[in-house]
Amino acid sequence: MLFRKLIKVKESKNGSLLLMSILILSGIMTSATSVGVITIQSIKQSSLIDNGIIAFYAAESGAEDGLYEIRKKETAVASMSDSGSLSNASTWSRTINTTVTQLSSDILEND
Repeated sequence: MLFRKLIKVKESKNGSLLLMSILILSGIMTSATSVGVITIQSIKQSSLIDNGIIAFYAAESGAEDGLYEIRKKETAVASMSDSGSLSNASTWSRTINTTVTQLSSDILEND
């Protein structure tokens, strides 16, 4: 009789290993999914930052091109180009005010 009780107890533990392995596997899958989502968001954020830096420097290039045209080449404002492109396939554009009657160049060198 005692032997039968021991066998029943042993037989009842057979399903607990399956349950424990399913719980552990669920925890691993949850962790892996969380890490994957965080990694994808970080990659998207890095891409947006890179695009923002490219846009900033493209705008800076357009402004510097305008200053160069006015200060060094002494190009008239009305004949300046309103857009341009860079070697990394980015472009810039600017609005040119052609109604300016006088242009003073009181910007010091290296400013």
